Amino acid sequence: MAGGGSYNVQATWETSPGAADSPAVPTASDDVIGTALSGQLTITASAVAKTVDLSLYTATLTHNSNIGWTISGSVTFGTLMTYSPTATSTITLNATGTFTTAGLLMPLITLSVGTTTLGDNLSFMASKVMFYHDKALIVTGNKRDFPSSVFDIVEVISLEKGDGDMQSFCVLEFNKEKFDERLARLKEVKD
Repeated sequence: MAGGGSYNVQATWETSPGAADSPAVPTASDDVIGTALSGQLTITASAVAKTVDLSLYTATLTHNSNIGWTISGSVTFGTLMTYSPTATSTITLNATGTFTTAGLLMPLITLSVGTTTLGDNLSFMASKVMFYHDKALIVTGNKRDFPSSVFDIVEVISLEKGDGDMQSFCVLEFNKEKFDERLARLKEVKD
């Protein structure tokens, strides 16, 4: 990638750092590589890549609302970059590869085909609160953000999309008794 811009604009891209040759917008056959010389990048429309290597990227990648990014191989985010997706952004992993997040919060991840190996911890930013009668339930793709010491799993929902992709969500309910018990223990430790 060159000095930055929209992912879906040809002038954003170059074949190698400093080449400034604007070859084309990446296709599912192209490797996307961000370096310390690359500028801010914004995904403004559906986007694809063969692989994504942002391990040396130091700028900001903005991933706009309701926009899908399909990658047909490994993905590596960098520890010095900023990733700004929205809760409705989507990354689809469309082949066997490794997914490394560098501790960044991820939007919805769809596993389409192949096997995805996590290169590190995966944390999602999206959770929804749903009200059912007199109960507030949390629907999340990342149960570990909600400790089992105060939340009960009510249901696990697996959805199959039209293209065969599967998504799983946990429905969690806050357990006031468990919370009160934990809070009492913390007060005992404090005293």
